[in-house]
Amino acid sequence: MLEFLATTPHQKSTQNGENLLKPADLISTMSEENRSRFLKLWDAIDTITAAEFDLPFEPDNRSVSHHLQLVIAEYERWLGFLEGDIESLFDDHELTSNIPPQDLHRYWNSADEKFRNFFYRASEEDLHKHLEQINGPMWEALIHLLMRAEEHHNYIITILANLGKLPHQPRANRDLWQFKPETLTIVQPAASMAH
Repeated sequence: MLEFLATTPHQKSTQNGENLLKPADLISTMSEENRSRFLKLWDAIDTITAAEFDLPFEPDNRSVSHHLQLVIAEYERWLGFLEGDIESLFDDHELTSNIPPQDLHRYWNSADEKFRNFFYRASEEDLHKHLEQINGPMWEALIHLLMRAEEHHNYIITILANLGKLPHQPRANRDLWQFKPETLTIVQPAASMAH
């Protein structure tokens, strides 16, 4: 999946001459971009009402609050696991509608900071350590976290655009399944299903 990195100056050769991915630069870049996008997102979130923050939208009946809770919960689960608490991977976080935006902002900042602290403490050997639970290296779990955060970011900007807080405009497609800009989806509040 990430073979293009084999041509970077950060590659490492094995005894057999094969190139191994050195993912630290990729994770660092993804983390910076993720943080930047979420900081901009919080500016838009600050413009919505408490009712809009907790308003569930089709098709998954989740609100802005729910998507933020899921990002934070994913960071807590995986970072707990990577720090040695195997059970944290199986923690189930129930979504709620009574967490104020400022509290979730604080929790998100804490989760982001914890991720950065964990990553920057990790050695290259740590990043390549094989984890039985995922049958792969630790760096795959870190990239998973960043990609999950990006996925929920995309849901949130779609909701905010449909609330009139962000423009409906084509934007770069980051999942790489299509090679053209995509237009934000039109979604309806879940309550519209009852009519």
